[in-house]
Amino acid sequence: MFALKITYKGKDTIVGVKDGLLTVWVHDESDRCIVYADSVETESKERNIWFSAEEMDGEIDVEVVENVQLSKPLKTARGVSIRKEPSKIEKYRMLEEILKEKGLI
Repeated sequence: MFALKITYKGKDTIVGVKDGLLTVWVHDESDRCIVYADSVETESKERNIWFSAEEMDGEIDVEVVENVQLSKPLKTARGVSIRKEPSKIEKYRMLEEILKEKGLI
């Protein structure tokens, strides 16, 4: 499994996701910069917040790493889901079903 290693103020945070979406947000305002990392697992429907820096006052390094132990999330929420794009075969079957319902095939 690939993950991201975020280093800020000498502390490493390893963030990753098995099957879902991993997001690193950077919001830069005129007077402050916010960096935030979270993930949503498709299967377990868990949202993990891994990293949050409301007031950046130094450098942040992000590196792709492999086969590592993930850090403990700062916060976990259950029952969250992401809308997964249907595969091509699923789209085909959905279209086929619609056309059958309309009597076109």
